[in-house]
Amino acid sequence: MVKKISIAFIGEALIELSLSPNIKGTAQIGIAGDTLNAAIYMRRNAPTPACDIFYVTAFGTDPLSLYARAFIQQEHIDISLIQSRPNHHIGLYAILNDEKGERDFIYWRHDSAARRLFDENIESLFAQLQKMDMIYLSAISLAILPEDKREQLFVFLTQFRKQGKQIVFDSNYRPALWSSRALARDVIMRAWRIADIALPSLTDEKMLFGENNETEIIDRLRTAGVQFGVLKRGALGPQAIGWDDSSTTYPPATKIVDTTAAGDSFNGCFLAQLIAGKPPATAAYKAHELACKLIGYQGAILPANA
Repeated sequence: MVKKISIAFIGEALIELSLSPNIKGTAQIGIAGDTLNAAIYMRRNAPTPACDIFYVTAFGTDPLSLYARAFIQQEHIDISLIQSRPNHHIGLYAILNDEKGERDFIYWRHDSAARRLFDENIESLFAQLQKMDMIYLSAISLAILPEDKREQLFVFLTQFRKQGKQIVFDSNYRPALWSSRALARDVIMRAWRIADIALPSLTDEKMLFGENNETEIIDRLRTAGVQFGVLKRGALGPQAIGWDDSSTTYPPATKIVDTTAAGDSFNGCFLAQLIAGKPPATAAYKAHELACKLIGYQGAILPANA
């Protein structure tokens, strides 16, 4: 019997404007954000009795913030750890896709409530997080925090891990969120040193650290202490870290409309399969299948009927 676990995803949910490629001047509106996307895809792919999934962020009290809360709850994710910041609001971003489905983002998030997540009741929030078995966060989760709050979070995560609990990390690197590349490298490497499940992507790691190939990236991560995870490589399929996938072939996507959240969907499905007791090779194959399906649609979240 699979042991039930509790996992908290920490980050920022935003209003998503996905500009229509067919009808100029129109956009599809959704709720998304890297860690939220992963939480949703984990919930959709994990056996419900196997895990409790919490989303940890801060929203305003404006109508769009309330809409986002309702959307997350509708996806059967626990919203009890979402905090309110009445003087701030939810952030927003727009996706622009080229003819190959590759995306560019425009953000309006500088004054978002999520940046104030740890400004109030931080000890109470840490006490709630202490009850979890696993915490998932990304470089974006860290980038939006003030330096002192980021330091407090690192101290908590280090203690959390010492108690035998697990940390999952994805190095989603967004240059615009960091004051310098050097700071991003330092913070992200610090996160890799405490990660139990590493979910980096080839593009982000190359962009940030300048390695030439997968071997150099994995060697750096292993030196930092990473023992298990997956290096996401897009159409090439995932590469194992700490397990064997030499006999697995990953077919490429047959249709590409929008690559937004491909990595997030992979992460969520991969974790869902692992907690369901599947071997890493099976989990990675299923996660790759889902990512290939997702990029055939517009926006970060697949329609429920898809």
